[in-house]
Amino acid sequence: MSRAQLAALGVDDDRIYRLGAHGWLARVHTGVYRVGSLTPDGVLWAALLAAGSGSTLSHAAAGREHVVLRTRRTQIIDVTAPARRRPRAGLRLHRARLDPRDVTTRRGLRFTTISRTLLDVAADLREPELQAAVDEARVQRRLHRPSVEATIARAPGHHGIGALRRAVARHDRGCGVPIGDFERRAIGFLRDHDFPPYVRNYVVKVEAEPFMLDVAWINQRVALELDSRTYHDNDPSFATDRRRSRRLGAIGWHVVRGTWIDLDERPAELAADVWALLLSRPVA
Repeated sequence: MSRAQLAALGVDDDRIYRLGAHGWLARVHTGVYRVGSLTPDGVLWAALLAAGSGSTLSHAAAGREHVVLRTRRTQIIDVTAPARRRPRAGLRLHRARLDPRDVTTRRGLRFTTISRTLLDVAADLREPELQAAVDEARVQRRLHRPSVEATIARAPGHHGIGALRRAVARHDRGCGVPIGDFERRAIGFLRDHDFPPYVRNYVVKVEAEPFMLDVAWINQRVALELDSRTYHDNDPSFATDRRRSRRLGAIGWHVVRGTWIDLDERPAELAADVWALLLSRPVA
């Protein structure tokens, strides 16, 4: 609780001092006190109280809440406030007047939305970290380009705009690629990396249920599935693809999944992964 909240209850500064001296109150931040131990949410409440009216948990703190950042929880908590605040130990304070549409509430705590959070961290994260956060948000089906653009429009001049747009555009690559172009690129990939003979569109039955594999090395029971975002970036396909891999794995098949980005940007990496499996798997 804050000093202002205590004052509203009739607890003046002398009383606060006496309660602290007897161990009933402990200071968390200047003007913010706790009774007993703090829960994880209590730590966040204390940060908001310390930052003052209109403050919102943001940046890495919001990223962890939305489960799009994989950074370890630290003692530093990011808070955005509409007015300049004096530095507080344990807090990283940011000054911005957030649009109400960029704020959401969870368990009574104010957090920036997932789009605003990604915009904020885009100014600080390295490209691979930002890309991983954008990809995770899309996997959760909680990020769409219109929402990103609307958030950007409400924050002109934000330093993270360029980086976030590049990360979202990179994630969207492969959408709308004609299936014929995708197949030609896949065939070229298989040819260029000198793979052993394989079978395309090979059908494997698991308890009489047929599963067609894009590329199969039958003797090693290794398969390469190439996923176009046009056909696989939706909830039914997301669930179906994972069920396929699980069922095939149960009878000894190892499925490698590749995307348009893998073929276009990192074909050597994808080829190395497939070759490693082929060389390690005993011939059935």
